[in-house]
Amino acid sequence: MIINGQAVKGAKRLAHHLMKPENEKVSILEISGTASNDNLKWALMDMEALGRLTQSRTGKVLYHANINPQSHEVLSREDYIRSADRLMNELGFEGQPRAVVMHVKQGRQHAHLVVQLTDLDSGKLRPISNNYYKHRTVAKDLEKELRLDRSPRRKSGKSFEQKEAQQAKKLKVDVSHLRTVVTLAYETAKQGKDFLRNLRQSAIELAKGKRLVLVDERGGIHSLTRTLKATAKPKEIKDKLRDVIPDLPSPEEAKERQRLSENISEHNRLYQSEDIALRQLAEFRQKKLMEEVQVRMIERQRQFQRQKGLGL
Repeated sequence: MIINGQAVKGAKRLAHHLMKPENEKVSILEISGTASNDNLKWALMDMEALGRLTQSRTGKVLYHANINPQSHEVLSREDYIRSADRLMNELGFEGQPRAVVMHVKQGRQHAHLVVQLTDLDSGKLRPISNNYYKHRTVAKDLEKELRLDRSPRRKSGKSFEQKEAQQAKKLKVDVSHLRTVVTLAYETAKQGKDFLRNLRQSAIELAKGKRLVLVDERGGIHSLTRTLKATAKPKEIKDKLRDVIPDLPSPEEAKERQRLSENISEHNRLYQSEDIALRQLAEFRQKKLMEEVQVRMIERQRQFQRQKGLGL
């Protein structure tokens, strides 16, 4: 089970999202604590109206959480209500108005929890802290209690995909494409200087701060080890790049280089078709595999000749 969530605003927009007809099934499991307990849109608008009492500067007076079992798992209404109760208790939202909506989309079941954050006693919003870890704790506990399969989780903080996808959206950089280009640059390089040359052909700089990072042509910073996580381990990366690591610029210096570069073009290789980059990577891996097979065949022939010479 995976649980995530955050404070949001826009009751009408959220109600529209939760009732989208593109879902194969929409079931309102519970609406409680509002004046309109039989209409989701009005219930969420009531919650938002109550939140205005806090004079919140951001207007984010609702908490929207997603409760996602794995694709093959099916939970009952009672299971989702129990999950919502556990999550609210862990986050410190006990007794707050809420709505619980279950969706089935493309055969996969999941649920949404919307909670009103206004504390009527204090006139302030309920605080939100360490929600990532609280989500993970509740998910792990529910997996045991409901006998669900354990979902893979990251070790800490905001995931690479979440954090860098947000940055990429802002900078209009395709993270998936960037990862493909960097992987191609890494696998075709024999040592660090080759890797740097390959990166610069795609207007990417390598820099060193507290860690090794990539700086794309729009100034976005991306962790090198996370970008290459499917290709090489951190130690392998450092060993391969040891000839250039001592002389790498800082991220700020790399950004300045990017700003001053006269070779940036919208037709740069970084923004070529991702299909081309993927094809180049596949071709290189196929060539490398064939070379390894050829080496093994030669070694087997030599071994056979030695055994034949010894009369074995």
